[in-house]
Amino acid sequence: MRRRERRRRNRIFKCLVFSFVAILLVSYAMIWVHRNPNSFSYKSSALLIGSQWVDSEGVPTEIGSFDHSESYSTVIDGKNISHRDLCFRSKNTDFVVYLDGEEIYRYEPQVPRLFGKSYGVYFHAIPIPDYEGEKTITIDVYPAYSGGNGSIQDMQLQYGNKYYAQLYASNAFNFLISIFLFAMGVVLFIGGFAVSGSANKGKEMISIGLFTMLASTWSSTETVYYQLSSNNPAAVHFLNYISLILIPGAAMLFVGHFVRNGKSLIVRTMVLLSVAICAADIIITLSGVTDYHNLLILTHIQLGVAAVLSSFYIIRAIVTSTIRRHQTIVIGTAFFMVIIGGVCDLVRYYVFSSSHDTATFFRLGLFAFVSTMSVYEIVELYNFRKYETEAKTMRKLAHTDALTGIANRMAYNEFEKEIKGNKEYTDEVLLVQLDINNVKKVNDNFGHVEGDKHIAAAASIIDDSFSGIGKVFRTGGDEFIAAIEGMATKARYDDAITKMERAVAEYNKKNKPPIPLQIAYGMAEFNPRKSTPEETLRIADSKMYDMKNKMKGQM
Repeated sequence: MRRRERRRRNRIFKCLVFSFVAILLVSYAMIWVHRNPNSFSYKSSALLIGSQWVDSEGVPTEIGSFDHSESYSTVIDGKNISHRDLCFRSKNTDFVVYLDGEEIYRYEPQVPRLFGKSYGVYFHAIPIPDYEGEKTITIDVYPAYSGGNGSIQDMQLQYGNKYYAQLYASNAFNFLISIFLFAMGVVLFIGGFAVSGSANKGKEMISIGLFTMLASTWSSTETVYYQLSSNNPAAVHFLNYISLILIPGAAMLFVGHFVRNGKSLIVRTMVLLSVAICAADIIITLSGVTDYHNLLILTHIQLGVAAVLSSFYIIRAIVTSTIRRHQTIVIGTAFFMVIIGGVCDLVRYYVFSSSHDTATFFRLGLFAFVSTMSVYEIVELYNFRKYETEAKTMRKLAHTDALTGIANRMAYNEFEKEIKGNKEYTDEVLLVQLDINNVKKVNDNFGHVEGDKHIAAAASIIDDSFSGIGKVFRTGGDEFIAAIEGMATKARYDDAITKMERAVAEYNKKNKPPIPLQIAYGMAEFNPRKSTPEETLRIADSKMYDMKNKMKGQM
């Protein structure tokens, strides 16, 4: 029952983990699967930029954040163009650019409902034709949301290729860190499944890997690389939201297993809540009622709750010494750096919204955390493998008969517990009781060395005969039990007995022992719904003694 319960819990754990991974992979695929090649159009072949703008009422202003549709214009002298581009970053805003009333650029991507109302962040280098004298540049903006979340930032006069090159260069370090972290997450995730013998250690590594993959995914979408390489900023925006929504659950999953409290109701609730919020956000967005941006406050609240709960669990683990104090302090400190970095970026998001990269401090904290955890897990895995090897060696010694090298009585007792009372055990099981004749006579007349040789020879023959079709145990001085599981057990039993009797005859002919080797045996079929292993062995034992008596009579 206990083993079935563990298997059930492991299945639930794996289902939860793979649901997180499946959502993440599908969200990644959306970036390149759903493309929007007609999201913008050019109507010129040259470049331009302006510096001083006025709104629709003629009031001088600078283009920045806005919460309503507006028209901005500026007068540019043609001598300032020189084949430059009008370069800037737009966020959650559709817009149209005009040159002296003639439309030259329109950015109104058709965003699938699944991705929300807006495309997120994108970068533009708008060609303006060369001209002489002065002309008016007008930009009509249409923000997707109220509250000032739409913006046009970093407007500059620049050559388009150089502008994009600068974007790639300035974001390269952050993007490479994110990719490195994602790769480390994959290694930890796969490594967790490869760990055997310690369910909690494996789950701890899997949850670290899952958290790292989600966090690094969110971090990487805050750089420009996915937007520019895929030309699909809406899908990147979607991936950004989805990964952020799932981070609190993955963080709690890690903390729960790290502090040996993975079964906590609070931990499970937070994990399920992340999945539930993700599903609810997608459904609500698809319904058209609202979208991820307006629901982001729920995710931020959950992130705050996860930060508080994680801090509580880690501090409690340090105080109560649930695990080694030194490692808890080191790992806890690294995780706190992630939390602090996340809080700093959350403040930046609400207070200083001009930056397109809102993951700067979180990324640094995550790098410190993953680096620390990687070293920790490597050391732990080395120690675990070392102890596991020692434990396997000790277990093998404890379950192996010293004289014959086959499984002993302790090993049989464990096998018996496995099949005893298991109503779901559907395989046929034949139990064979075997006994070596005349061992006492060999010991009394020729010494224990010859007796041990007699037993070892019999054990080798029995083991070879049943090898590949069953298990063999030495349960007493001259007693053995063979167990045959699976289908067609009777036919395989007959083959094994034929092989054993032939081997006994060959041994006696070749080695000419002082007293010929004889092995008596009896078989009975075990059915967990009708009998116990003890009752089955009594039947087999009775048949074996009948055969033993016949052999003595023949001698």
